[in-house]
Amino acid sequence: MVAYSRLLREPATVHRILFVGALAAALVLASLVSRNSAYAAGNAYVRVNQVGYITGETKRAILMATGSESGATFNVINTANGHSVYKAPIGASQGSWSSAFPDTYLLDLTPVQTRGSYTIRVTGSIAATSPTFKIDTAYYVKYRPVFRAGPAGSSISPNLAGRLAADFGLCYQLYHNSNPTYAAQCLASGENIFDLAKTSNVGQLLTAAAHDYYPEVEWRDDLELGATELYFATATGKLPPGLPHTDPMYYLQKAAHWARQYMLSPNDGTDSLNLYDVSGLAHYELYHAIAQAGNSGNLEVTRGDLLNDLGHQLVNGTTQAAHDPFGLGIAYGGQDASPHALGYALEAQFYDQLAGVSTYKTFGLAQRNWVLGDNAWGSSFIVGAGSTFPYCMQHQVANLAGSLDGTPPIVLGATVDGPNATASFQGLGLQSGMRKCPPAGGDPFKSFSSKGARYVDNVADWPSVEPADDYTALGILVFAQQVSQ
Repeated sequence: MVAYSRLLREPATVHRILFVGALAAALVLASLVSRNSAYAAGNAYVRVNQVGYITGETKRAILMATGSESGATFNVINTANGHSVYKAPIGASQGSWSSAFPDTYLLDLTPVQTRGSYTIRVTGSIAATSPTFKIDTAYYVKYRPVFRAGPAGSSISPNLAGRLAADFGLCYQLYHNSNPTYAAQCLASGENIFDLAKTSNVGQLLTAAAHDYYPEVEWRDDLELGATELYFATATGKLPPGLPHTDPMYYLQKAAHWARQYMLSPNDGTDSLNLYDVSGLAHYELYHAIAQAGNSGNLEVTRGDLLNDLGHQLVNGTTQAAHDPFGLGIAYGGQDASPHALGYALEAQFYDQLAGVSTYKTFGLAQRNWVLGDNAWGSSFIVGAGSTFPYCMQHQVANLAGSLDGTPPIVLGATVDGPNATASFQGLGLQSGMRKCPPAGGDPFKSFSSKGARYVDNVADWPSVEPADDYTALGILVFAQQVSQ
């Protein structure tokens, strides 16, 4: 997957993102506290984005309780001096989470704009205290299967051809000034690979061996993205000799063609941005490409078409979110909740930015906050982010050489699946050589399970705590987008 896209057009942007990432790592490590603090005794819990909120954005938390909290109030406490900086009644009921927690309430702390560390204290029939979180201007935080190549000139599965072409196109955009020899190799490779894409009688896509393990059905979105990045590359001018195509409009027309074909496919609007569907990112990039080219009228799609399709892709998410106390756009009990939530967060940002509106701002923030701890289980699903995060990932290096209590060394920034269907955890157990983790005690998250989903932080339970590079790439792009804005 192309993780950085337009944000990596210039080297200065790369340096900025690397700096912010390093700063984030320091902030996250400095904020680590005892995991048990998130499970204070009581029958009410405050779920927050445990990493923090940006000063000017909407800031929401959710109160979960075993009984009515009617008339309760909440205070936002500055942890540096213990003073309350904001007090308000709890908000409207958000409905029931489960039979154990039939009452949930919205806590709106948007008026708190001062940078600092805070906690929320609820005063009512059932008291509750949140984990510590920050409010600040910003905060932030290798290998797939290798396949034997066919004979020279063989056609390439179009999903892989499109993504590789996009990668090589981005390579040229980044290095054509600083390392022109390397950049020229990238662009030539990208163009050749794009031309070898198999686009008729496609059949089964090449993903992983065997196909059933990581099945993929969509490929037109990948070719849209590849053609778009090759457009930006060839539009830089002063191209190296010997390229198959030097006219940027050739690639812009190809990108528009595959965008239209994707919109006509049965897969349009069925998924959020993720490993298997990059149309949200492709549409965003192509929108900018068409604008750069002067809104050429002889393309198969317009910028309006791309924007409308982005909105179409958000419909399922916003519909689902309306029925969840935490506003999650993904149905519980499915797979890979974390990356799908991050995908929706990105698509919400893309749409609002392109349209110049804030239609999906609250929805997008809810997806990001859910991944960072504002969920029923009270855990962030990014390692090192927040006060409660995965300690026991199913990751060989982390289990064999890392810590088992959340202190360094940890795989900082790794993103895991999150909650998964309850049935997915049946029959799982330790494999030979694994260190048992958690080493003792029960499951602190069990009482919060509902909606047919569980979250288990145990090295044996890969449906919840298996990290993946494509999950993490989405997180990087979410935070890079926020920095850029």
